Amino acid sequence: MLEYLLCHECEQKFGSLEDYAKRFFYGTSSPIRLRLPLLKDPLFVADYKKMKLFQLSILWRASEAKGEFFSAVNLNDQHRERLRQMLSNDNPGREDEYFCAMTRLVASPLIEQLQMMHGISIETGFFAPVGHTHETWDSYTFVMGGLVWCFCVSAHGVPKILVNTYIKQTGRFWLMPMNADGFLINFSQKAVEAGNVTRADAEESIRAKLRIP
Repeated sequence: MLEYLLCHECEQKFGSLEDYAKRFFYGTSSPIRLRLPLLKDPLFVADYKKMKLFQLSILWRASEAKGEFFSAVNLNDQHRERLRQMLSNDNPGREDEYFCAMTRLVASPLIEQLQMMHGISIETGFFAPVGHTHETWDSYTFVMGGLVWCFCVSAHGVPKILVNTYIKQTGRFWLMPMNADGFLINFSQKAVEAGNVTRADAEESIRAKLRIP
């Protein structure tokens, strides 16, 4: 089901951010494939303003959506209004404000072989986000485009363990690899525990994405 959240002007603004992120991560590939190389030290440089605003647009739209798919993203009015103002004013904010830690999913050789057989890729997966409440901050994790996007929402600063996980104002960020097979199964289980989907739905989704009979 489609849900219309934006006026034409905002659609154009968000569309330009989406185009930038698509070119940065996937180039002109169709269907999309991550074009960034797998490196021992996976440090990359992006346009901080464009990338951060793109990330904020994901979080804000998910928080405003009324459908069940994004029901785990539950921000209070203060956070939603702050995000709206930042996006409206093209203000990416501080690097530690509503930051997003990104991780790259890497499929095993077996899964890569199955993907080639069926003409699919790890980049085509898109799962309902999972929310989690920590002591002084909340996290919202999205899986899409072969990447894991984990947002931190906090009024008490950045947890020290996460300081090096998000894009800095210099544009530098690490895109660390993660085994996709185990992560997707674990993520599916968390979605069930959070009440986002039923166990049957989660298992069916994982099997469909990984082509497990």
